[in-house]
Amino acid sequence: MTTTEPKTTENYVRWLKDEVNGARRLLISVGTKAGTVERVYEVEVTPTGYRLHFLDDANRFKVYSVNTNWCDGWRCDCPDATNRRDREYNCKHVRGLRAALAKRPYPETL
Repeated sequence: MTTTEPKTTENYVRWLKDEVNGARRLLISVGTKAGTVERVYEVEVTPTGYRLHFLDDANRFKVYSVNTNWCDGWRCDCPDATNRRDREYNCKHVRGLRAALAKRPYPETL
């Protein structure tokens, strides 16, 4: 059996500023075995956490909700988090949002 080392690409997050409407946007970049995946999310604060709005690869509008009020941690309703609850780590949305908020709280102004 042969194993190959996955490509190591640094994961990072960064708050962006939308030039058109001032919306808070977040860039999440994740290294995978196939390479780097980057996506920009428009972030909305909700009473239970955050909502991440984005266009998928087929240019369809999607929204994932990240609930920060769960007793056992943050929860996302994306397919990865929903179908793999047995994982020891969270989905990229939760990891990315937590990392961005640790760097800088949800920005009132950028």
